[in-house]
Amino acid sequence: MRTTVVLDDELLTRARHRAVDAGTTLSEWLNAAMRLALAQEQRAAAAGPFVMPTFGPSGAQVDHAPADFAAAIEEEDGNWAGER
Repeated sequence: MRTTVVLDDELLTRARHRAVDAGTTLSEWLNAAMRLALAQEQRAAAAGPFVMPTFGPSGAQVDHAPADFAAAIEEEDGNWAGER
C-alpha cells in the first residue's frame, strides 16, 4: 500500500543508510523496522508490570524516587559501619 508520511530529515537519512547496509530497499527496511517495533510493543504489553523482588526485613522500605537513593545508601552505610 502506498501512503505518505512526514519523517525527520536525519531519521530518513539514517534509515536509508541502514537499508543500503542491509542490502534492501528503504521500503522493505521500514516495513521490517515497523514490524519489529510493533512486536516489541506487543511483548511488553503481554509481559505485565515489572515487579521488583525485595529481600530483608519486611519493614525496610525505600521510596524508589532517584533523589532518595543517596540518602538510603548513606543510612545503610552508616548502620553497617556502626556494626563493626
